[in-house]
Amino acid sequence: MKLSNYDKPLLLNGSTCYKTYAAERILTNSDVVSLNQESTIPQLLGVTFFYPPKEDKKFCMKQLYDILRIPNFEIDVKKLETSPKEIKNNIIKEIENNQDSSFINSINILKKKLFEPEKINEKSLINMIIEFKPGLILEAILTKKSLILKNMPQVKTIVLERFNELFSGKHNLTLVEDIPGTFTTKNEKEFRNFNANFRVIATCKAGEESKLSEALLS
Repeated sequence: MKLSNYDKPLLLNGSTCYKTYAAERILTNSDVVSLNQESTIPQLLGVTFFYPPKEDKKFCMKQLYDILRIPNFEIDVKKLETSPKEIKNNIIKEIENNQDSSFINSINILKKKLFEPEKINEKSLINMIIEFKPGLILEAILTKKSLILKNMPQVKTIVLERFNELFSGKHNLTLVEDIPGTFTTKNEKEFRNFNANFRVIATCKAGEESKLSEALLS
């Protein structure tokens, strides 16, 4: 594993649980995603979700804190209504100190939504705000973590092939599902070069790699 090219994803197969442990030793900053036959694209990538205005503000703030790696979200979110200026200054400061421009479009979109005035009645279902809520894989990408995918062959091929570009050496992800424009703009739907240390390591039981398509195995 250490001798392999870091840009290349790995598939570990065998009969023991040591595979996940070994992957975690290599990928110290990673999320472990346990896969099964019920895993879906919305669960892994994300899904459109409806938020009342106040909850939408908290959602946008949480995404910003995750992307910018700002700690103490649970403490700061309580200040959102009482001290919004303090929160805004804190986020602006973190943006200025952030040297990674991979998610600059997402940061700008979320910041605008977070601090624009509320214009609607949150008790009205019609006035609910639509956002794209990240799934397990997208959440790892936004927080700049690598991925350990347990029991990869258990997932339906059509679900896995949605992530073919991510599993390739380019590590790109085109988020066409983000119709509300939570993280992307109409003209720019692709995330690329989002993490110099991003890697995917998948695991499976001995012999189960034969269940994967040739496109995935390549």
